[in-house]
Amino acid sequence: GLPGTTARLDAWFVALAACCNARGCLPSTIAFVLQYLEAPEPKSLTDSAKSAATSVADKFRNAARSAKQSMEQAPQRAQHAAEDAAFGFAKQNPKMAMSVAGSLAKSAASRW
Repeated sequence: GLPGTTARLDAWFVALAACCNARGCLPSTIAFVLQYLEAPEPKSLTDSAKSAATSVADKFRNAARSAKQSMEQAPQRAQHAAEDAAFGFAKQNPKMAMSVAGSLAKSAASRW
């Protein structure tokens, strides 16, 4: 395009908006300009409310899905944490760990 066109159009639209907001243009002139520029129809209050409700419902569904996944994964996370703690204890106390392992092995053998 021509140099400076965007800046000039921007300035023109700012002036038009200021004139419209100050009620310096006839409503018919504003309607003509908006129609000529093919401005989209404004959202109705009902559409805005539906959009907001859908957004809230989507956020609620996502939060519920996340909570469900967290609850489903809780047993695995607890088991993993217990295993980590047991291995950590065994590394720090190898003699006691061997003693406990031997006791458990004897107990398991006596059940068979």
